[in-house]
Parts: sequence; structure tokens; C-alpha cells
Amino acid sequence: MTRLPLLALTLALIAAPAAAETVAPVADQGWWAFAPPEDSFDPASKLDLRSLNEAYAGEHGFIRLSDDGESFVRADGQTIRFWGGTVSAEGSHDDIDRMARFLAKRGVNMVRWHGDLAPTDRRDSNITDINEKALDQLFYLIAAMKKEGIYVTVSPYWAFFDRMHDDNGARTQPNWPLPRNPKADSTTGLLFYDPLMIEAYRSWMDALFLRENPYTGKALREEPAVAIFQIQNEDSLLFWTFNQIQGADRDQLEHEFGDWLKQKYASLETAKAAWDGAEAGGAPNPDRADKGMMALPNIYELTQAQPEGGLGRRYADTTQFLTHTMYRFNRGMQHWLRYELAVTSLINAGNWRTASMERLNDAERYSYTSTDVIAVNRYVTGRHESDTAGWAIKTGDRYTDVSTLTDPGSFPLAVKQPTGHPMMVTESLWVPPTAYESEAPFLISAMQSLGGVDAYYWFHLGGKGSWDQPRSANGYLPSIGKWIANSPMTLGQFPAAALIYRQGYIDPAPAAVVEHRTLDELWRRDIPLIAEEGGFDPNRDGAPYTRGGAGTVSPLAYLTGPVKVTYDSAAADEVADLARQIDASKTTVTSQGGALTWNYGDGIAWLDTPKAQGVTGFLKKRGHFNLSDVEIAAGNRYGTILVVSLDGQPLRDSRKVLVQVGTQARPTGWADTDATWTDADGKTVTGRQITNHGGAPWLVAESQFGIRLSNRGLKRATLLDANGMATGTVDVTTAANGALVTLPVTTMYMILEP
Repeated sequence: MTRLPLLALTLALIAAPAAAETVAPVADQGWWAFAPPEDSFDPASKLDLRSLNEAYAGEHGFIRLSDDGESFVRADGQTIRFWGGTVSAEGSHDDIDRMARFLAKRGVNMVRWHGDLAPTDRRDSNITDINEKALDQLFYLIAAMKKEGIYVTVSPYWAFFDRMHDDNGARTQPNWPLPRNPKADSTTGLLFYDPLMIEAYRSWMDALFLRENPYTGKALREEPAVAIFQIQNEDSLLFWTFNQIQGADRDQLEHEFGDWLKQKYASLETAKAAWDGAEAGGAPNPDRADKGMMALPNIYELTQAQPEGGLGRRYADTTQFLTHTMYRFNRGMQHWLRYELAVTSLINAGNWRTASMERLNDAERYSYTSTDVIAVNRYVTGRHESDTAGWAIKTGDRYTDVSTLTDPGSFPLAVKQPTGHPMMVTESLWVPPTAYESEAPFLISAMQSLGGVDAYYWFHLGGKGSWDQPRSANGYLPSIGKWIANSPMTLGQFPAAALIYRQGYIDPAPAAVVEHRTLDELWRRDIPLIAEEGGFDPNRDGAPYTRGGAGTVSPLAYLTGPVKVTYDSAAADEVADLARQIDASKTTVTSQGGALTWNYGDGIAWLDTPKAQGVTGFLKKRGHFNLSDVEIAAGNRYGTILVVSLDGQPLRDSRKVLVQVGTQARPTGWADTDATWTDADGKTVTGRQITNHGGAPWLVAESQFGIRLSNRGLKRATLLDANGMATGTVDVTTAANGALVTLPVTTMYMILEP
């Protein structure tokens, strides 16, 4: 291999003509085929992070909260950080065993099972029956993950678990008494207040926690491998789906509202007088005080500024009631689980967002504080215009592709964290068809470390323990699947990122903001000091969330350190002096402590700590990066490189260093072209149109990197394949200022040693 001094390499890479925007990648023409063999888990693998996990999950007992309540610790008091993902339990036992080993090897120590225990697997069920197949699959998943030191988060309920009507309009569950509205197609919202729904839910939880797991010999209430229980997924009385609660289901909730008002005002007449007789806007029903029912408005009304006078008081009462209903349910369910079923696992209420992130999100988040752990689901995705946008990518689809590096508001860890609780992101992904995946593990690892988010779950890590190649989304439609994390540019970038986060290679930053909010501010839906983005879910949203730009503190503060909020507090807000961290003239944000710098103008971020250094983004704009111990020459238009100590020593002293590289990946045969179209709102959108969605295998853009590491003791470089097996050696030049290496174009992992 030809060796170039780093300066010469830098000049050569920068002088090379810029690659045209790739439309159709071709193997051996700047791209290489990613088709690794099945991982045999050979002990000779030089990259296996299984040793980071305990001998078995729960080895030291149940996961519990730290003394301040804001992080996770093992029963022996040692802090534990979770790098995780949502998985399927539907494969064979061999598949599940293999998946557990496959994920542990790549740094995973937490998985989330999100499924249905409701008996939707047959039409003759009663609502209090249990889905026996799903329960057995979950039991085996827990046993398999436990053996590999991987904890499990159990998420057993989603209100959209089964559309309640088939294609012919017939009820799919004719024996169920719910929904009470015969036209309803889901049970959205009912779990928070309907006694029949709560009774059914409790019957499922009885089976879940009290039955003995036949694969471990323990009931789940006694199983420390179950670290966290999530009561429900993506349901809220403050989201747009609130408007779907109609008919008898809404009547019941409006009766609950009437009862609540009687407790607050003594009578409905007094409540109406306090409201100056104001009516609820957009309500499907008028007030029916004679029947004890008071109208609830269209949720849109609560996304607007607080009206003056009586209508404002009515909407404040409405917001308080809906939030109180969720808070009361969450608190009651945690109490029942903890003291009636003796469940020791930590409990999370939910993970959703609201119809207005500025005006309602803090109320939603407050309702979760009645349980142990706070969570949210956040995805990074552009627009995807297609009749299958929620689950498949196919020829003819149109999409926009924006890196979060140039759009930091879309970053999924830009979240407000209630004080006294750990924070999790329980579903997230840089969603295909994006070409900017390799930045994701780099940024998540760095900002989890700096910002104090305690667990992050990639969606979706499959169910078989293998790399996912592009294939039909459902087995027969010409397409490729959408919710894929087992790709070379996401899962392939796990090892270095997981190691950095789990081993604490980046010191936490001090709080950038601690906001204090009274409950009255939440009920009035006052604009907060700092808001967060809503993200975009193609299964729920017709278009990306409209940003309000609300709050007096720049949302760039999220990139400097933790942003926290204390509810039911009138104390003064605390905002760090961020003038040195945020430089709008240079479009840069630097974390407090200086570990991470994010240039959102150029779309580049670089990490600089004693044990981990690297860069990600549109690297050719600068070409050369001089970090404390690592100098990097980059010729790729877009790419990611991390240099990480594997022995826990600073890079300048380490005797074993991992170099991890990511670029871009596309299916073989993929082709797209510039496109402009008008969306449903009449807005012009500029993006791309897929002219061929392609297929297996992935093609990966060749890397163009050279590095100099200030460690003269490193003289040997070994190139590894996707499974960590050695495939050859790479020349290392030792100079007075360190070890110099020009990376082969197919580099994914490389180990540097003496």
C-alpha cells in the first residue's frame, strides 16, 4: 500500500474533484458491496463488547434509581448506562439466542419488547383474555437476553394494537365491550379513564407478572433482568388523537369532567359562572349539565394562546382535568403494580408528545412524574411522500434528506428532563431513505454522555441476530423495508459509540438550563422558557411538525448540556451563561467543557476528549481536522470517523485503539433524481424522487481517510470485517509526532496496537 505523509494526503484529498451528488451508486466505482458472512462468534474476533455486560442481566439484583433519582444504578450501587434498541420476539428460539449474542457483541445492554398482550390473535376472544403466544415469546426473549447480560424493557400496550374493524367494516373483536363507540377504530385514550379498559389491562398484567416464566423458573415480578416496565406506548389525552374519542366513549369522559368540576367548584352551575358561560370550541356536544356531562373542546383549542376571561378559565380547567386524569391513572397503576403485584422493576408511564410542543408538552411530561422514569419517542426524518410512507420505500416515492447536523432542532436528544427522574428515548432512528445515518451513533453517544439521557433505544434491531440487507418490506411488495437499524451505517457504527457512552469516556456537562414551572402555568399553557421539537412520525403526521420558535432561551442550549425542568415550583429559573458556547456568527455550538463542537452551518461535529476523538458530517468542506491527539485528513463529502481507546487509557498512551469509519450506504441498483412537488397544503417541496429502490446487498461509499495519532507506541494496524475478524494488515508509519495511517477504502474497523 502506498503511504503518504499526512500533509500530502490532506492536500491530495482536498485537491481531488468533488464527487457529484450520487444518483446511482455502482459497486467498484467508488462503492463496495457490504455482504459480510454470518457472524460465527469466533473467539478470535478482535472486536467483541460482550465483556462490558454483566455475566447475566440482574447479576447484582434489580436496577434502581440513583440517590438523586436522575440516573440508573445496579443493586451494588454502580452506575449503569443503557445502549439499547427495540427488538422482535417472533423468531425461533435459535433466532432469539443468536440475536442476544449478536447485539451484546456490538455493545447493546438493553432491549425493549414492544408488543401486544391483548388477545388480538383471534376473533373469539374476551377482552380480559391474554395473548398466550405473545406472552410465551416475551418469556423466552427475557431468558435469552438475560444470558447475554442484556436487560429488558417491557412495553405491552399500544392503543392502536388492532384496528377495530376489518376491510368489510365488521368488528374484529365482536366480544369486546370496548370501544363503546361502535364506529371507533382504536382504543385511544380509554386506558386513562375507562374502568373496563383498566380492568382488562390489569388482567393482562396479572398474567405477565404473576405467571412463572417457564424458561427461567421465575415470575417476572421477581426477575431483575426486567429493568423497566412501560405502562403504555404513544397514547395521550393531549395529542390530536384525543379528537377521535367520540360517542359513548366521549360521553363517559365528559361525565368524568363533570364530576371533577363538582369537586373543584361544588356544582356545575358554579363552574359555568366562573367561565362566564363560555362554551367549549369545536366540541361535538354542548354542555349537558342536567346529565352531569360538561363538553370537552377540540384539542386544537388547547394549542392556542390562553383566551381572556371566562373562556380562558374554562380551557385552563380543561387542561388541568385532562392532565390530572393521566397523572392519576399513572400514579394509581404504579401503586397497583408495586404494592398489589409486588413488581420491583422501575416503571415508566409513557413516551408520547402533544398537539402543541410549546403549550402542552410540559403538562404531558408532568403527568409522567407520578412514575419512576420519564421517556419520549423521537425520530429523525425528512418528508417521505408515498402511499406506503409508514412502512415501505419503493420506486416512485419522493423524499427530502436533511442531516440533523445542519438541522440541530431535529436532534432527538434535545429534550427537557424533569428533575428527580432518569430520562429515556424509547424509540428513535435516522429513518430511511436518509443517506445520513453514520452521524447518528456518533452524535447519540456524545450527547447522551453530555446531556444525561440515561437510555436510548434504536428502532428496530430486528429479531434474528444478523445484518439486515435491503429486501421487500412485507415479503411480496416490490420495495425495501423502512424501520431498519441493522444496517452498516447504523448498527455498524455501534461499537465505538456504545463503548464511549457506556464507559463514561465523555464527562457529563453541567446543566445549561433549569426551568421552574408552576402548575398554573401548565394549565394556562404559557409558553415555556425553552421548548423542544415535536419530531415527525410518518404513521401519525401528514407533514413535519411546524416549529413555533417559542421560548426565550435558544434551543441550541440543548447542545451545550442538560436542559432540566422542575414542576410545581415557583423558584427562579437557572440559565448558564452560554455566550461562549453559542456563536451565531460562526454557526457553532460547543458543549460546556468543550468535548463536542457542532458547526450547524457546515454540518460538521467533532469530538475531542482524552479517550475518544473524531469527526462526522460534510467533512470535505474542511478536509483537515486537528484534534488534541488525532489529526484527520478526510476526502469524503460526507462521513464519520471515531478513534477510541479500547483499554481505557488516554489515546496518547493506549496500547489498543479502535478506528471506526462510516460513510453512506444505498441498496444495489438504487437511483434517485432531483424532484419538486406541491404538498397537500399547497407548499412547494424540493427533494428527491426514487427511480429505482434497488435491493441487496448494501453498497457502501468508499472511505477516504488518513489519520495521525500522537502515540508512537502503536506500530501495527489490523483491518477487521463487520464481525470483528481480522482480514489483513495496514501499513503504519511511525514519525516523531506519532503513528500515521492511510485507511483502505473499505475500512469499517481497524485496530492499532504496538
